[in-house]
This record gives sequence, C-alpha cells and structure tokens, in this order.
Amino acid sequence: MGPDGGNGGKGGDLKIIADSSVFDLYKFKKTKPFKSEDGMPGGKNNKSGRNGKTLALKVPTGTIIRDENEKIIKELNNHDEELSLKGGRGGRGNRSFASSVNRSPRKHTKGKAGEEGSFKMSYFIPCDTAIISNDILCLKVHEKLTGRKYENIMPNYPIIGVKVNKLKENEKILLIPNFNQEKNWLHHMKGAKNIVFIGSFENETFEEIQKKIPTKSKIYTYGSSKIPTLAKNIPEIKQWPN
Repeated sequence: MGPDGGNGGKGGDLKIIADSSVFDLYKFKKTKPFKSEDGMPGGKNNKSGRNGKTLALKVPTGTIIRDENEKIIKELNNHDEELSLKGGRGGRGNRSFASSVNRSPRKHTKGKAGEEGSFKMSYFIPCDTAIISNDILCLKVHEKLTGRKYENIMPNYPIIGVKVNKLKENEKILLIPNFNQEKNWLHHMKGAKNIVFIGSFENETFEEIQKKIPTKSKIYTYGSSKIPTLAKNIPEIKQWPN
C-alpha cells in the first residue's frame, strides 16, 4: 500500500468591505481579534481538507484603515471596496511526496500561516442633515425624524438614521449627541446640506464648531435653542420646523 494522506485545506480569507447600509464601527469595539476559519486537515484515501470560509467584515463607506503608526493603508470610499488578507496555505500530505523512487514517503509539511494585521479604523459618515446638540432634546428630534428609539439614554458616539417621507426619501440624518466629544466628530458633517443646532451655545464653543461648518450648509435652530449671531460664514439662521 502506498501513501494516501491528502493535503490540508487553505485557510479562509479575511475581508474588510465597505457597505453603504452600515453606519458605524461599534461592533469592532466589542469583538477582537477577528479570525477567519482555519482550513481542515487532509484525510486518508487522498482526501484533501476543506478550505476555511472567508470572513467578511462590513464597515461604513468612508472608512479609513490605518496601521498602528497611523499610516493610511487604504480608504474604502465606495460601496463594495475592500481590503483583503489572504488565508494560510494548507500543509502537504505524504501522498504529494510519492515518486518512482520513494513510493511510501513518511514526509509531510505543516501549513503556512496567512496574512494578519492590527488596524485602526475611522470613518466619515455621509449625511444630508446633521444635528448638533448639547441637550437631551436632540434624542426626541432624532426619533421624530428617523423613527429610532433611544429610551432617553444619550449615546456617546455619532449615530445615523434615515428619514422617509413624501418630500425626500432616504434622507440621512446624523446625530452628534455628546457635546463634550463633539469636536472630535465634526468632520462627519462636511457634506451636510442642513445643520440643526439644539440647545444653547456659547461664543467660544460655537467658534470651534463654525470652523467645520460647510459654507453651503443651511443653518437651523430648534425650539428655544440659541447660537451666537456673530457667525461669519453663516448668511442666515432659520428655525427648524417642529
């Protein structure tokens, strides 16, 4: 009887894929590291091991992937763009070493490890309307516009919702809720056509926000909210309809 050990299966690839239906990176704070499926060992009767399944991690469009030194590796700006890490190579079974001069080899090889990496991810959330607030009232406004419920608990990260009405379908509404961290998130509103302020804003604080406001955005306040009138690049401030 000759050797009959099959080759091991290839390890699964790992792909980070931009998806326009994904709006945050929150799940990556809870689970790490991520690992694709290992290939299965080869078996008797020249049976090759099954290849591991690909692990697809979906992220928002606009996600920027950096290495640990903050160097940009790839920007996933469009739907279905991806960064791929190749799975490892399966080991060779003894059957693959058989020859006319060595019909019963005892030799086999271990598999080769796949690609791996440690990444930092950040992203820009495309939106039509951005809500900037230092008041829990913003939750009620966001619920009214998008239908999402938060049980009066203020999130500590930007969240996105979609408004569907007869005037404009699928309008993306971005809520920037925690005023203490707001300055770290203002880049998300760079494409917003409308910006709504909820709460009262001091001159010094508003000046920081003003630097990030797109020049073509329409500016609104909601209810009794107040923003300084010294805004230089804001031609008009309107009341957001209740």
